[in-house]
Amino acid sequence: MMRPVRALLRSGIAVALIGVLVMAAAIAAYLERVRAYESSAGLVVFRNGYVTVRGTSPTLVQSIPFDLGVEPMVVLCGIVLIVAAFALAATTWTPRATRVRDAT
Repeated sequence: MMRPVRALLRSGIAVALIGVLVMAAAIAAYLERVRAYESSAGLVVFRNGYVTVRGTSPTLVQSIPFDLGVEPMVVLCGIVLIVAAFALAATTWTPRATRVRDAT
């Protein structure tokens, strides 16, 4: 493989790997949030506020939905770079000249 193709392939792998790692960190941070499951409906809920001065308990509301940022686009860009590296390698490939020994 030519040097530019190798560099393109390495950069694509690096970008895709960074995107996957950041996405895994975002998912782990979301899963670490404290939550409680409502017993009647099975929905993910969290406490809205603290116990008030009157002694009433706080209300339970549904959890904030999971939302990814630009991480999937970063992974997709890495995959595009990898595919472009393989396409460039396929279009610029030529067989190497091999030495043929004289059988005499």
